[in-house]
Amino acid sequence: MKNTIIVLVLIGFTASCGSIESNYSLLPKGLDASGYMSSETEEEYKRADNRKSVDYEGTSAEGKLADQKIVKEGRLTFQTNDLIRTNARIDSLVRSLDGFCTSETEVHYSYQDQLNLTIRIPVANFEKLINSISVGVDHFDNKEISAEDVTEEFIDLEARTKTKKETEQRYREILKEAKTVAEILEIEEQISNLRSDIESLEGRLKYLIHSVDYSTLHVTVYKEIKGGPKQQYSNQFVMGFKKGWDGFVLFFIALTYGWPFLIIGVIVFWVIRRKIRSKRAKKTVVAK
Repeated sequence: MKNTIIVLVLIGFTASCGSIESNYSLLPKGLDASGYMSSETEEEYKRADNRKSVDYEGTSAEGKLADQKIVKEGRLTFQTNDLIRTNARIDSLVRSLDGFCTSETEVHYSYQDQLNLTIRIPVANFEKLINSISVGVDHFDNKEISAEDVTEEFIDLEARTKTKKETEQRYREILKEAKTVAEILEIEEQISNLRSDIESLEGRLKYLIHSVDYSTLHVTVYKEIKGGPKQQYSNQFVMGFKKGWDGFVLFFIALTYGWPFLIIGVIVFWVIRRKIRSKRAKKTVVAK
């Protein structure tokens, strides 16, 4: 029982670290009787760390570049004379480059018709799509291309996932040797917590992988309506006059809802005014 609890404490400590160095065994060899690391073992770990450092520094620049995880995103806004034809052309380009549209929204104003598209495209075809859409466009009202390096987060997630899976496996091995109900329940709780963490980390990893493999492009295409702004101003004038009249009418309607308070107010005002006049009349009589 005591040995099992000690092992559980050691495993929990290792899992909480969540770092790449957790690749060492949970119960490392080389401990002396007092539980401290021997000098020989410590030297071996230092030499291993040095070898890792040398190997990392010796990695070629091309290898590092190939392992980079980049999330690309772009935004394009431009005008067209034929919204339907432009939409069909973009759809054809996206399909030919193995992409797909995740969102398509049409907005109609009195002065403008607008089409908003959200496109997912394989990263290898991202720039090809932008260049293909740009053909025939005189100018862009907005053109933004961004790239976010998520390599560090990706490596961290992979390392943490690997560490937690190894710890989970050790817990399962200990579970086979558990003899009491208390030990079984405690180990199963730890496994459940680890499994929840692993699923969360794997979900984030899948999201990053999908974001790296498929870039996102937001496209806004619009068509100006002739006479739109003038018509818009006239509509605003008419709406303003109508709302003003509605407000005037609502004011009197509100007064009708408050007629009891108006009557009470008039009565109170009349009583107070009458008392004031009565006092003034008495003062005048006394003075005479």
